[in-house]
Amino acid sequence: MKPSPSDQVTRHDVQLTRRHLRRLTLPQKLYSLVIIIVGALLAWLLSVRLLKFGQTVDYQGLPALGPKTVSLLQQYNAIFWWTAVGLLGLLLLYVVYGLVRRNTRLAQGKLMQQNAAITLIDTLSPAGKKVLSWAWQNRQEPLSVAVLQRTLHEMRSHRAEKIAMAAEQEARLSLEKSQHSSPKSGGNNP
Repeated sequence: MKPSPSDQVTRHDVQLTRRHLRRLTLPQKLYSLVIIIVGALLAWLLSVRLLKFGQTVDYQGLPALGPKTVSLLQQYNAIFWWTAVGLLGLLLLYVVYGLVRRNTRLAQGKLMQQNAAITLIDTLSPAGKKVLSWAWQNRQEPLSVAVLQRTLHEMRSHRAEKIAMAAEQEARLSLEKSQHSSPKSGGNNP
């Protein structure tokens, strides 16, 4: 079956949903950008300081270790401090990733304002409304960023066409069931 135009999400549906998502998630994206920039600056500043400190470390004050050990410590000094910088970078990356991920989860729970939801619903095509209805699984909760994100993803992956195909298949299956379960006429007439 080739999908009919009424079963296809329009480009306008995708743009409209994306515009609403952008509007709702702009503060979260800006906050995440600030977290990333601050994390990168902090990592750079700490790395520079740590490497400068590593260059000033003198192991000659440790004669108890022996001259061979002191020589090895000085030879591998740069590797040790670069390893420390790498570990510090990984730690900061983990912290920044966690903060951004937490911020993203909080933003997904953000609810749409009533007038924005009404505007979106009223301007979507019938196929766009079907996809939004499909993505909005918990009808006890108002539309949220997470629902819009799923709607946009499903619009791009042709969910409206899949919904239409499923409806047609279900209708055919129901028709088959009704034909097989209806009483056959003929044999018992006097």
